Amino acid sequence: MHLLTATLYLREIRRIAALPDEQALAQVDGLLKLLESSQSPPIQAATSDAGEDDDAEFEREQALEELAELEREIAKAERELDKEVTSDVTAENLRCTAAGLEEYRDSEDLKAALGDRVVQLRAKAEEIAEKLDGAYLLYRLGSWLESEIKSQVGAYSMIEELDRIHKELEQRRMLTPDLAKSVRDGKERAAWFRARKKLDDAEIAEAAGKRIRAPRMRDEARALLKQDWKHAFPKEKPPDISS
Repeated sequence: MHLLTATLYLREIRRIAALPDEQALAQVDGLLKLLESSQSPPIQAATSDAGEDDDAEFEREQALEELAELEREIAKAERELDKEVTSDVTAENLRCTAAGLEEYRDSEDLKAALGDRVVQLRAKAEEIAEKLDGAYLLYRLGSWLESEIKSQVGAYSMIEELDRIHKELEQRRMLTPDLAKSVRDGKERAAWFRARKKLDDAEIAEAAGKRIRAPRMRDEARALLKQDWKHAFPKEKPPDISS
C-alpha cells in the first residue's frame, strides 16, 4: 500500500479537529497509525497513477466511514428520545457531523455516487435534532415550573426564562393551551413572590396584635405586586389585594 499524500493527511487532521472531543478522540488512534506508517521506507517504483489510486480509495473509505458514523449517531439520538432529554449536546453534535459530511470531499465521482445518501442522512439527522430540541425545551419548561423561588432576582429570572420558552414553543408550533397555561401559572407564581411574603408577614403581625403594622404591610404588598406584575404581564392590571 502506497503512502498517503501530505494533502490527505492535512485534510484528515482538519476533519478530526472539527469534530466534538469524544468523536475526535475515537478517530485519533487511526490517524496516528497512518502517520507512523509514513516513517517506514518508501516503496520503490511507485508510480504517480498508483498513488492517485490509493488516495482515491482512501477518500472513498473515509467517506463511507463518515456516513456510517452519522448513521450510528442518528440511531443513538433516536434512542435518547425514549427518555428525558436534559441537554442539547446530542442535537448539536448530530448537526455538526451532518454538516461536515461533504466538507473534505473533492471527488466528483464520490459526490455523484454518495450524494443521494448524504442528502437522506442529513435530512434524517436534522429531523431527529429537531425532535431533541423540542424535548429539551419541554424539559427546560418543567424544570423552571418546579424550581423554588428564593429571591426577587430568582423570580425575575423565572419570568424572563418562561417568556423565552413561550416564544420558542410558538416558533416550533408546540404551544398548546395546556402549555400556555403552565407558562402563565409559573409567571404568576413569580409575580406574586414578594407580595405573598409581605402578606404572610402581615398575617403574623395581625395575629401578634400589631394592628397598625399589618395594614402597612398589606400596602407594601400591593406596591410590590404592582411592580412585579408589570414585569410579568406588561399589558395587564395587577390583581386586587383586599384589605
